[in-house]
Amino acid sequence: MSVFVPLGAAKLSPGGRFPLLLLGEGQGEGRSLPNAMKLLQNFFSLPPVQDEAERQTAQVLRMALLFFSILALLYGVFTTIFDLANWERYTLQTAVLFAGMMLAMFFLRRGYVRAVSLAITSFIWLVFTYSAYTGGGVRSSGYYGYLMVLVAVGVLSGRWIDTLVMTFLCLGSGYFMVYAEQNGFLPEPAVPMTSFALWLDSIFFAVVVSSLLFMTMRIKYLSMQRLNQELAERRLAEQRAARSASQLAMLNEIGRTVSEVTDLRMVLESIRQKLTALIPFDFYSVRLFDASTRMVTYLAVYESGRYWDEAPAPLQTGSEMAELFETGQSVLRLYTPDELESIKNHLHRVGDRTRPTASVIFVPLKKQGQTIGVLTVQQYAFNAYTEEHLRLVEAVAVQVSIAIENARLFENLQRELAERKQAEELTRQVNFQLQRRLKELYALNAVSQAGASAKEEADLLEAVVETLYRSLYPDVVSIGLWDEQEGVLRTHPRANRGLPKTIDQSQFVFRAGEGVVGLVAASRKPHRVKNADDPHYISLDPALRSELCVPILAGEKLLGVLNIESRQPDAFTDADESLLVTVAAQLAAALERLRAEHELRLLNANLEQRVSERTAQLEAANREMEAFSYSISHDLRAPLRSINGFARMLEDEFASTWPPEARSFLEKIRTAGRQMAQMTDALLDFSRLGRKPLNRQRVESSELVRGVIEAFTQETTCRQIEWVISSLPPAFADPLLLQRVYVNLLGNAVKYTGTREQARIEIGSFEQNGEVVYFVRDNGVGFDMRYADKLFGVFQRLHREDEFEGTGIGLAMAHRIITRHGGRIWAQAEVGQGAAFYFTLGREQKE
Repeated sequence: MSVFVPLGAAKLSPGGRFPLLLLGEGQGEGRSLPNAMKLLQNFFSLPPVQDEAERQTAQVLRMALLFFSILALLYGVFTTIFDLANWERYTLQTAVLFAGMMLAMFFLRRGYVRAVSLAITSFIWLVFTYSAYTGGGVRSSGYYGYLMVLVAVGVLSGRWIDTLVMTFLCLGSGYFMVYAEQNGFLPEPAVPMTSFALWLDSIFFAVVVSSLLFMTMRIKYLSMQRLNQELAERRLAEQRAARSASQLAMLNEIGRTVSEVTDLRMVLESIRQKLTALIPFDFYSVRLFDASTRMVTYLAVYESGRYWDEAPAPLQTGSEMAELFETGQSVLRLYTPDELESIKNHLHRVGDRTRPTASVIFVPLKKQGQTIGVLTVQQYAFNAYTEEHLRLVEAVAVQVSIAIENARLFENLQRELAERKQAEELTRQVNFQLQRRLKELYALNAVSQAGASAKEEADLLEAVVETLYRSLYPDVVSIGLWDEQEGVLRTHPRANRGLPKTIDQSQFVFRAGEGVVGLVAASRKPHRVKNADDPHYISLDPALRSELCVPILAGEKLLGVLNIESRQPDAFTDADESLLVTVAAQLAAALERLRAEHELRLLNANLEQRVSERTAQLEAANREMEAFSYSISHDLRAPLRSINGFARMLEDEFASTWPPEARSFLEKIRTAGRQMAQMTDALLDFSRLGRKPLNRQRVESSELVRGVIEAFTQETTCRQIEWVISSLPPAFADPLLLQRVYVNLLGNAVKYTGTREQARIEIGSFEQNGEVVYFVRDNGVGFDMRYADKLFGVFQRLHREDEFEGTGIGLAMAHRIITRHGGRIWAQAEVGQGAAFYFTLGREQKE
């Protein structure tokens, strides 16, 4: 038979289910007892409830149902024993109460918590209302059961609305009992109310109410205790999470430092600083172990606020270090004062040796599972570290191992890179020397072939420049040839590479001693400019910084200079200078050969050319003279004489009777005839220029010009003309023909400045490229340069006859005179801004 165990001694089933009833050992043999217990446990289990208040209410209801069920059984037994005559009534009441309790438990397991609480309290109210109604009204013990109803609804429901409703029900039923008793509605009591029954009912009510209150208070107390425990655990968990987050952040900082910094000492110092925020320590060290020599190397030893320099030492047998290297496991050692005193003389101390540490953490540093060193943190205080501190140091040790490995890899990489750079530099130097030698051989061979195969001097110079440009890779290569007669160096147009196209090569004329090339020409020695601040350095390109120039010598004779330039400072070496001197010697030999051959060809061809030219000129002049003389004599003069004669006869005999318009036409005919006669005379003079031989002699140009100006004095008496005559050097020319040139040029200047109130005519000269250039400049009407090619043609005019008179022969005659002297004539002008005519008389004028 089962034994009832008090509620306080009940054991909780798994999952927080209802406390199990403990059965006596050895009873209920077979499997019936476990099965019954399992069914009872499942029957009194609660559904899963999320709301804490509802869960507590369900627990109270379960306890109340179990309590009322047991209480109902006890009530039925005791009342039946003491009042055996009414056992049927008590049995029925007990059965109804017990069945109601079980039915409520059934619905409670389905999750109807509030409905069950209302049903229980309503059922209790009905039972006590029925008991009071049949037991004597307000004098019945059932009437006093309303107090238990109110307590039950408050305990079981926990909702004010339910308690309020049940309070009104109890008050209403109580007033009904009073009203019924006063008006005789109550039946006779079925059970007489004895003092013992009243006593028993009072005890029952007191036990029920106190039990309900006790259960409620007990459950509330356990709930509050559990809630406080959960809050404490949550605060502890939050503290642990915050501490873990801080530690994780610090470990991340250490990892970032390890990944970003390659200097091992800086990494270890940074780790020490960050480790201070994670764990307290008085001593910090990082040591490496050499398994082959069993020597310990100290990378970092920090104690008493500074780093200590420690020499490598052998591994001490029996020490924590030896234990760590043998096992590969971390060591947490907390010495007692007695232990520290006994071993302090046997310890191998480093750092500050005056004080031993009492709390020690040794964590191995590993690479691919092999212990390569140890990270230690220590404190003077006793019992300063825990397992949590050990885990932190182990996490940091992983980063230290990575830092050491990174430093080793970086050091190896740097060493390999240095070795590779050294090898590459050696290879580069060998290749550079080899390539330079090959370039020198190529340049010498190419220059030698060019000197042997070139037929023209320009071709030779161009080939040499191209060879040097491709082999030495300078920015500029040029060759200047020496003009012995004028004493200047001129850059050959085809013998330069690298100069901007915008630079006029005609500017490259240097005298001896002028610039680097002039210095080389004067000294006959090579000269090297390492930087643009050299006082002899002159460059048309400001980007050029260095220069190497060597003379081209044929024995003691200077033929020119060979020049290379670079945009890099100090770009040329002694080897470059030696190569350039050799190339210059080869070039000098080739130039001498070509010039000798050229002079020989000129001597042979010059004689034939002169004979042919003289013969052709004589024949052409004769043919021209005959044709022109015939044309002038027969084809032009005879018609002109007829026109002029008949026009004069018409004027003498009939002009008086003609209208003014007819007389105007006749005047135009005579004017045209006169102009035609003038043109014919000018043309005849033009033709004679080709037959008349030149009488070259020294001519004082200034006197000749002044004589021509005086000839125009009468013509220009009514005009304001400013004559400006600069110094004119003597000319070597035919004086009559040169006078004719100035007559035509000054006549044009006087004519085309006729529209100016203040005319200005300037006569002067200047020297250009070894020639004297004479000019006549005015401020007249000028002309459009698009038609400048028509200026020197016969009968070519750029202005209408009604604007400016003339025959159109003057400039053509001047052009022919200048050409016969071996010179050239040209003009520059702008419409409305005047014109300027320039001419030379050939190089023979200095003879």
